[in-house]
Amino acid sequence: MKTSETRYENKFLVTKKDLNYLGILFGGKTVAEMDLNFANAIRKLTNENAVTGSVDKVRFLRPGKLGDTITIVSTVSGTDERVAEVFGRAYNSSHELIAYAFFTYIVLKKDYRLPEVVPETDEEKQIAADFLKRQQRSLEDHELAKRWTEE
Repeated sequence: MKTSETRYENKFLVTKKDLNYLGILFGGKTVAEMDLNFANAIRKLTNENAVTGSVDKVRFLRPGKLGDTITIVSTVSGTDERVAEVFGRAYNSSHELIAYAFFTYIVLKKDYRLPEVVPETDEEKQIAADFLKRQQRSLEDHELAKRWTEE
């Protein structure tokens, strides 16, 4: 499947309840909306049940403001057996990039293998080329974290 076939876009309006104490879009709201969006990109890849395995990287670049319409655009950037990575961006009403993120999703069915995604554009190819490195780094971080999470 082509990377572009996993593209998903949605929008949400920033309301008062979405603001933090500084009067700007709460980062947690942005992450939650990204998770919903990214899950839909996975649904374009497979009908199997998948869950968020990790939020690997989120960068906030500028604030969202009251009344902004935030647009989130995502694609599956890589797959490996039951694991899929999604890359996405969030834009404000002025079409300025406010955040980007990489999330990892895991298919629940143990004997399932996700289809490969094939990047087409130079940007898709560059993001896909680093997928396995990001996945390896995530696994290493998980192993290190066992010190704090296992009893």
